[in-house]
Amino acid sequence: MPDITYKQALSAAIISGMILVIGGAAGCSKSQSSQALVAEARQYHKKGDNKAAIIQLKNALQQNSDDPEARYLLGTIYYETGDPKSSENE
Repeated sequence: MPDITYKQALSAAIISGMILVIGGAAGCSKSQSSQALVAEARQYHKKGDNKAAIIQLKNALQQNSDDPEARYLLGTIYYETGDPKSSENE
């Protein structure tokens, strides 16, 4: 078994890191429509995962800030979770 030199190990580490960064960036470029995000938020809300629903609704509103369905659902979830001020804002 050959000995791995410091230079070879460093090169392997750099290449591995670059692959991870490129792969992560490619995964981040996947965007969903605001309607798909609202649909996911409804599913999370039905399962009782309100934090995930809020995140998806905020993502939907970043894409389409005038989406009344997303605003209404977000306000409803805020109200149900005891945050009436945020609910009123929506």
